[in-house]
Amino acid sequence: VPALLAAAVLVAGPVAALPPPGGTMVAVLFPSGMPAADALAAVSAVNGRAVWSNAAGDLWVVDLEAGGPARGLYRHGALFVSGGTLPAGCFAWARAA
Repeated sequence: VPALLAAAVLVAGPVAALPPPGGTMVAVLFPSGMPAADALAAVSAVNGRAVWSNAAGDLWVVDLEAGGPARGLYRHGALFVSGGTLPAGCFAWARAA
């Protein structure tokens, strides 16, 4: 029974972390100090719509309803995109370092 419970937890965790089906909003982390104009250009390049950003301008919420794939933001300097593909954010960070 404990092994079955442990297996259920190991399966349920990653499934619970998946975004809801049909969701179009993603969180995007850009490098600290990136100008807002560059971040907006990145969002525009994937036909997204900026919904919110924090005061520092490095964290954005983007609606990709009519836009392209979230992974396109990595080509424009994003360090992390929620719902993006695997560890691409880690590779982008390593490239910037």
